[in-house]
Amino acid sequence: MKYFLFFSISFFAGFIAKTQSYNPAVQTWVISSETTPCESDPDKACLLYKATGKKEFEILPEPIEGFQYSEGNEYTIQVKQEIKKPPIAANESVFKYVLVKIVSQKQPTPAPSVTSTSGQIIFEVNFESLPCEEDPSKSCLLVRKKGAKEFEILNASIYGFNYENGYTYMIAVKPTSNGNYYLVNEISKKFVQKSAQTYTPLSNGNAENNKPIIGTTNITTSSTLDGKWYLRKMKEKEGASFVTDDNIMYIDINTFKDRIDGFGACNKFSAVIKSDLNTTFEVSKLTYNYVNCGNKKIEDLFFSLLQEANKFEVRNGHLILSYNWKYVLEFVADPNNKEDIASTYVPAAIIEKENKTFATDQYKKEPENKPSASVTKKPEVDDLQKQLEDLQKQLAEKKVKEEETLQKEAADKLQKEQEAALLKKQLAEKAAKEAEEKRLAEEKAKQEQEIAKKLKEIEDLKKQLAEKEKILTSNTTQKENYTSNNTSQANATKKVESVIEEKPAEKNVSPNYVITEFTPNNSNSNIPDPQFAGRPYYLDGNTLKNLERIDATYDMKIKGIYRGSEQYLTAFNPESTLQFKENNLPRIFIKITGEVDPYDIIDFSKAIEKNDRRRFKVGDRKLGGKAKDITENFIQLDFVQIRDGLYEIIIPSNLEVGEYGFLPILEGNNSLFSGSSSSSTKISCFGIAP
Repeated sequence: MKYFLFFSISFFAGFIAKTQSYNPAVQTWVISSETTPCESDPDKACLLYKATGKKEFEILPEPIEGFQYSEGNEYTIQVKQEIKKPPIAANESVFKYVLVKIVSQKQPTPAPSVTSTSGQIIFEVNFESLPCEEDPSKSCLLVRKKGAKEFEILNASIYGFNYENGYTYMIAVKPTSNGNYYLVNEISKKFVQKSAQTYTPLSNGNAENNKPIIGTTNITTSSTLDGKWYLRKMKEKEGASFVTDDNIMYIDINTFKDRIDGFGACNKFSAVIKSDLNTTFEVSKLTYNYVNCGNKKIEDLFFSLLQEANKFEVRNGHLILSYNWKYVLEFVADPNNKEDIASTYVPAAIIEKENKTFATDQYKKEPENKPSASVTKKPEVDDLQKQLEDLQKQLAEKKVKEEETLQKEAADKLQKEQEAALLKKQLAEKAAKEAEEKRLAEEKAKQEQEIAKKLKEIEDLKKQLAEKEKILTSNTTQKENYTSNNTSQANATKKVESVIEEKPAEKNVSPNYVITEFTPNNSNSNIPDPQFAGRPYYLDGNTLKNLERIDATYDMKIKGIYRGSEQYLTAFNPESTLQFKENNLPRIFIKITGEVDPYDIIDFSKAIEKNDRRRFKVGDRKLGGKAKDITENFIQLDFVQIRDGLYEIIIPSNLEVGEYGFLPILEGNNSLFSGSSSSSTKISCFGIAP
């Protein structure tokens, strides 16, 4: 039975805060005349900038706000740093740069007609070009400096030089400030018959890329390395491996072309492979178009281990890559093969060979009379070197682990903050919902209590009305008997009735009315238009209803020969048919047409109650006709315009129990007070019951 150690890698969406410092001071930059592919998206072009005091240009990952760049021009500009406003995407900088002003703008210096050779470099340009190291989709020149033995890939531009494949050149150039060159003079140009042989250019000296790029050969080779291999297992750390059988990650080796292609978890890649086709295995720096995805962490581990490997063995359809025979990667040729080989294994045949033979070595012509010598390293040196490499590797792994821990802690903190905010929001919504439910329950209970109270009042009123009707019937019979039997007693009764007439009626004793019910409505959006202008209406739900409309007669009371007179509007019934509960009045509205101030057309007054009538005092004049101030008899009104032509009448909410009326405002000496008993008008009334 085989035992495998599995581990799961969970990926999460979060952001990694970059360590940056905020510098509000204006900065001066030099912007290169050339752009370069962006690190985050190689399909896009990014600016190259050089800050004051810096020797090298750096990639600017984001555009400069307000700066219009034209390629081919070198700029000196001033910028300032500002903080971006949210939202800010994950992995995006929290800062942006804004153009202050353009100090200068110039084109690169064209190639002059040079007579002096000071600072010149002589290049021999090969008749063939190769894919660039930094961008394999582009071609770069192969050049050899004067006196050098090997051609190198030139990862730069030569301004003014028109290159044609198939020709060798001898040219003089001078370097520019941005790492490129411009042509000084084309010394010679020769057509060369192309051959199958290619040069083996060296890298440009970069320590990370300091691996020879092996040119293609014309010798037919075959090796157990050749073919497409699917990843089955890769080392995650000491004693732990990542196992996969989905056939997504693979490598495709072609030793004839010294090329390796493949696919990681996110990107396709290519590189140069160097092997003695026996045990050694070496891969150059990988080239690929950077695309980020959720499995980028696995892909980075895969690329790192692939370049770390320096040994290989093919066994039972498995390709095992190792570092000094310590397993790092395992592949299978058959995608349906799920068989596993133990991570710790002993190679079937370890072949030690001091002078390794490489596929491309057959193209290298050995110098004549070259002395052959073998260098034997001391075992102590090998052991120390191995220990040093192991310590460096452990340190790198520890650093990666620490970074992963910090990233995970940042992501966990962000997730907890989001969960806390969500929980807080849910609790607030729950509390608001419970408060609303409680308020509705209280309102419902209050309404039920009011309904029960009103039903009880209605029953009490019915009983009182029945008793009053019984008493009135009995009094009528007795009155008729008294009238027929005793005239003097009838006169006495009239006097009593006269006294009763002068005494105001007490509403709390046997009331002859019913409380008017209505549905409150505090909205202003569904109020209909009143039918008639100048007439008050009360609001019941979404309906406007009439107040009591009654005829009122104008009459005058002479107070004495020298005391003047009082004017009244008198309604000949004691109570309004419309009664509202005390402190529970409906909203009242009036329609006004034209440019009319509602304060000028209507008054509001409490009635002086008699047994069979209601009187509203509307005037008081002294002897000679001079009017007195009677404003204290009227109740102050306010008006709120709801919409064009519609006003709400605002009356005091604490009106006393009694009878009230809306009266028309009289102008000057109204003719209705001429003494005619037929002079009358319509008024709108209601009562307030206890």
